Amino acid sequence: MSVCPGITNHYQAIERFLRYLQSRRAADNQLDWPPHDTHESGNAPSPADLVPLWKSHRHRYPGWVILPQDLRLALWHGTLASLEELPEPDTVPPAIDLQFAFELTWRMEKCLCPIFDNQLPFLEATIARYWPVTESEPSADSLPLHPSDMASQGLTLDAIRTKSHHILLALMRYYREEGLSTKWNDASQNVLSVLATLSPDHAAQFHYERALFALFTPDIAQLKTRLVEWPQNNSLPFWAAKKAALLAEIGQVGEAQRILEQSLDTIRTKLNLTPTKADYTLVSQESFVMYLLHAVRQGSLLTELTQSNTQSQRHEFRERWHVLKQYKCDPWQEIEIFEHKLQRPPAIPSAVAEKSTFDIGRLVQTSYMGGWNTEALAAYNFLRFCEDAGIPFRVPGCAIAAKSAAGTLARIAEYSSHWALATLVRLGEAKAVSEIFDRTSLARMDVSTIDGLIEKHLQSLRSALPDIETGDRWRRPNLGTLLAGVLPEMLSRLCCKCSQPAREQLLDWLLEVYRSDHRTNYQGVQVLVRRLIDVSPLRERVAMVPRLLQFPVLPDLDRIEEREYEHPFAVFRSPKTPFASEVDIAGISLEAFFAGATSDQPAVRRWAISALAGLHDMGLLEPALTQRFAEVLWSQIDQYGLPSGTNYYRFAFLSLPRPTGVDPPELFMQYVRGAQFPAQKDQQQTTIELGTSDDVALCHDIVAASVVWSKEDLRSITERLVQWWDTDKAHVLRVRVTGPFRSIAVDLGRRLSSLVRTLAKMVMKYMESINGELRGSVMRVVEECSQYDVPALRLDVACAYAFAASRDSVFQRVEDAL
Repeated sequence: MSVCPGITNHYQAIERFLRYLQSRRAADNQLDWPPHDTHESGNAPSPADLVPLWKSHRHRYPGWVILPQDLRLALWHGTLASLEELPEPDTVPPAIDLQFAFELTWRMEKCLCPIFDNQLPFLEATIARYWPVTESEPSADSLPLHPSDMASQGLTLDAIRTKSHHILLALMRYYREEGLSTKWNDASQNVLSVLATLSPDHAAQFHYERALFALFTPDIAQLKTRLVEWPQNNSLPFWAAKKAALLAEIGQVGEAQRILEQSLDTIRTKLNLTPTKADYTLVSQESFVMYLLHAVRQGSLLTELTQSNTQSQRHEFRERWHVLKQYKCDPWQEIEIFEHKLQRPPAIPSAVAEKSTFDIGRLVQTSYMGGWNTEALAAYNFLRFCEDAGIPFRVPGCAIAAKSAAGTLARIAEYSSHWALATLVRLGEAKAVSEIFDRTSLARMDVSTIDGLIEKHLQSLRSALPDIETGDRWRRPNLGTLLAGVLPEMLSRLCCKCSQPAREQLLDWLLEVYRSDHRTNYQGVQVLVRRLIDVSPLRERVAMVPRLLQFPVLPDLDRIEEREYEHPFAVFRSPKTPFASEVDIAGISLEAFFAGATSDQPAVRRWAISALAGLHDMGLLEPALTQRFAEVLWSQIDQYGLPSGTNYYRFAFLSLPRPTGVDPPELFMQYVRGAQFPAQKDQQQTTIELGTSDDVALCHDIVAASVVWSKEDLRSITERLVQWWDTDKAHVLRVRVTGPFRSIAVDLGRRLSSLVRTLAKMVMKYMESINGELRGSVMRVVEECSQYDVPALRLDVACAYAFAASRDSVFQRVEDAL
């Protein structure tokens, strides 16, 4: 992770803050930690100087799970000088290098900061030098220095092993965060080879790291395996609580709650035996386990209706938290601080900042020469905070820190794209996908990288299939349903720049989803289908046809499911093309589509008609099948004699096949003459009638139809459009002044937009038929649109072109709009 193009330390301001902290400690008689560094500010000391100083600080650390925010800042200040220029691996004396690497990683972890890229070579070289010593019986040749020299440095073989284990686990964490899976796997194998020699804490940390790696992949099946392989150790209740948090995140809320309650009891039992003096480990663990248990119980309220002791438990926790605050153990405050930083748009740093002074006309300029990206650091701090505390972003039924986690995406995506992507997947929020995958970020990615992401996430979805099938995104959500909710939207963006083999993989996966009995747990499928078809070259799109015909006709879809799972042919835009001759569907049975086209189930009929119409548009239906399509299309008609129960506007039937003796143009004209525009029925009514998806269908049909209108029809349509405006214009101001619901304003705006577009079409195409009093009425509509602030530039331009009036002013309005 690299977030600092150049380090600029504001030592004076920070030291003033440190002096304030120490004075407050003296006044409050609090524990004196962290101690003030004794080296001079600005003069970076050598590792040999830092090791004893940092070691003394670590030994005096009172054991907080998370170092409180104010003290974290002080420790960060004491670490900054060592981050500017790390020594070369070969320039640090033996034994000092290991101790310095250990103390550095410990301080970075307590500061909630990841390993920085410039620290990596030194840490990797150090672990490579000392790892052979971790073997059970290391040879003398494997020792980096003589045993007597090690003893003089206060190092035993056990101490070397412990420090090496700590450093390698820190490196594994870095590899996971940066997506370096090969290095992570190699390090994991090294740890597995010495697993029996690890301390209980390091062994638990290793199992936690393995589970997080599976979660970052994401591979739910592997995650469950890692959690099963994580042995229970009753002497480590806080690590058990972290395991419980992962179980809750994947939907095993009941088991998680049981483990958390047991962990809390164990911690409190230990507290009774060990009074809190200078060690805050247990009280700190207690505060975070209580926080996790509270969150899990909140989530379980949706699935367990009998929670008789919920109120008493809340009261008990509330009283205990007041006690724990005196030890600076307050998860609520820490999370609130992060929320304040992250639940707002990230501030864009400026090279020069200007601030007005009290004197008029005077400015103070401040130049910033490089420095830390504080927005990114805050995001990294929060993500590390959640991991160290074991806090998931959400559990079923409860969003714990989802908004703050979403705020990290835009802040770290530039530096740690893999970490940002893993965070996005765990959030399960499709709307957050744009924080990582917008057009700019996709432009910077090469096709092979995008193909790799598509393959990885398709594999994740398939491995999560058991959880998707057993979950319910409304009543029983789990990590699998979260993946099914966010990954399709992500894939729909990646497919815009992927290769043809990757598009074929996506099409195969979509067919699996359409055939699934649990398709309701997926979201964003419609968008993926549309984008996948739209971005495919014409030849490739036509070649998809045999595969698209394998998509099943889905019965019993409600309106929401039908919008999510429309037939791919409903969005297939491929007119007759020479490439159609390369497609052979002679061996494919279309009987299911012809049968579905006459079904009494509206969803089934719409599906079947979409498929048959798509084949007809490409010229893939033989004459006999075309005539058969005409019969089933017109087998169900509306009150105007036109086909009903389809996904098409009525003007489409002018070009689709029709049975012998049917006159679509005449039927269409009768429909236009008899249908009503969606005007309000009463000008004085105080509420706006919300329309349906068909309320402006008449406008679409008039605009798109290719028919020969009589002059009487043209005048009638124009007069009715003007009457519609006169009826609805009174509601424009009423909605703006009193309308409390945005949907009403949007609905009315859509109607008026359709009105303006249709009226402009009549003026432009049939100008010779609009004259006299009717022309004056149209011009009045233009003027009133301007008065009511209704966008009508299209109509304005049409009138200027057709009637040759006020062109100069119209040109000016067009320029202003541009």
